Amino acid sequence: MKFVSDSIATWKSDPAVSNLHARKLPLPVSVLRFDDRMLVVHYLWTRFTSETPCLLIQGLDKPLFQTYAVEFDHLFDSGTAI
Repeated sequence: MKFVSDSIATWKSDPAVSNLHARKLPLPVSVLRFDDRMLVVHYLWTRFTSETPCLLIQGLDKPLFQTYAVEFDHLFDSGTAI
């Protein structure tokens, strides 16, 4: 945590990255949402993708589902269509 905290402190002084949201810099993740189901893959630096755990989260009322749903919606709304 200290490394992350120190890194963020240096970013704030750099105008090129001063508008970054620190909470948007976790491990790379893929979120696939299908109504009340979600598949979440966190890519790990030390593993091949085929060895990476995949979370299956079911149920709109589950706190973990809601956490990823809020993040998914925020990123989807702030993204650019391709």
